[in-house]
Amino acid sequence: MKKIKKFDNELIKRKNLILMLKKYGITRMNKDAVYMLEKAIIDSLPKLFRVLKEEMVTQGKKTLKREDVLNVLGKMKEEEFWEV
Repeated sequence: MKKIKKFDNELIKRKNLILMLKKYGITRMNKDAVYMLEKAIIDSLPKLFRVLKEEMVTQGKKTLKREDVLNVLGKMKEEEFWEV
């Protein structure tokens, strides 16, 4: 097995991610799988942030609010944003 580089995720700690996976019934996981899941989450965030910024600019808003995030996430679910 290839040695995994240290990857510090400041948004979701690896321990918490593993606990969430166990909560949903995934009791056994490979270290590589957890690393790839962390990387996928981190890589998806910039796209989400760009879309949020675009939405704020088009609406002429300066403050990001809960409703804005819900609207964007609703639109992104329809467009299948979370493709791998």
